[in-house]
Parts: sequence; C-alpha cells; structure tokens
Amino acid sequence: MSARSSRRMVFCGVTLQGLEQLADGGGGAALDGRAATRTLLAQHGTGPDEEEADYLAQSLASLDSLLLGEGPRVVVALDAERAAVTVVEEAIGHIRLDPADWGWATAVFVDEPQSAPALAAARAALAGHPGRVGEPGLPAPVTELLEDHPLLWFLPTELPDVLALHR
Repeated sequence: MSARSSRRMVFCGVTLQGLEQLADGGGGAALDGRAATRTLLAQHGTGPDEEEADYLAQSLASLDSLLLGEGPRVVVALDAERAAVTVVEEAIGHIRLDPADWGWATAVFVDEPQSAPALAAARAALAGHPGRVGEPGLPAPVTELLEDHPLLWFLPTELPDVLALHR
C-alpha cells in the first residue's frame, strides 16, 4: 500500500477559536468534516478530478463552519491517516476525524473581512433551508457566497496571519 493510499484528504469547518485550539493543542479531539466521497461527487456531477473533488468538500466544510456561529468561515485541510477517518454519511461527504491532528494540517482557508454581509445573508438562508448542507440545491444567497467570496488560502505556519484578519 502506498503512503498516499493510507491517507485521506479531509476538510473540517471550524471557528477561529476552534482553529486556535486545534493548533495550540496539536489535536486529539474528534472533528466532523467533509471528504470527497463517491456518492457526494455523483450527486453534484463532479468527476474524479482530485482538485475539483477537494474543492467541493472544502466548500461544504465552509458551510459547516458558517453554521457554527458568527464570524468568518474557517476550514482546515488535513491529510489524515485513513484509519482516523470514519464516513458518517456518504451521500453528503460527512466524515468524523478521530483524532484530529494539527500535524496533518496542509492548509487553512478563511473569509476575508469584506465577506461579512454575504456571510450574514447565507447564514439566514441556511437557517430557513429544509435540506441538508451537502445536497444539491442550496438557497441563492449560499450559492452566491460560494461563487463570489472564495476563501483565502494560508499555510498552517501562517496561523497568526489568519487570526489577525478578524481581530
């Protein structure tokens, strides 16, 4: 088995505080997240292209973060040990990472401060949305947020810069 096949890319939506705690503690606690499962990709008409599949999982994790409360969307990408990943719901790419390990972090994604009005509109739309995040057919404000406000990308070593954006 190759080193890559023993790992799985997962994207976990967190708050800024949760990101800081993960980094400070190094990990250990379980996190819910998203991964590009076959069923998720099929439902969204996404092919096997790894970059496109990861972008879908990252986008859904950003919506999970959005639902955690006020503030920006924050997503941490982790190249996790496959044994630590459990698929909770294949259809929406929902996974559980246990334990989460900061050492697996490959990137951190966060909204720029100017996204605040779009974040508020998307939060309100999701609050009244009967579907599950991950199913096709999200409300227009959510789709607009995803299309018009891409997340900024940072290396895990740039955590102070991520935190400074929203302080």
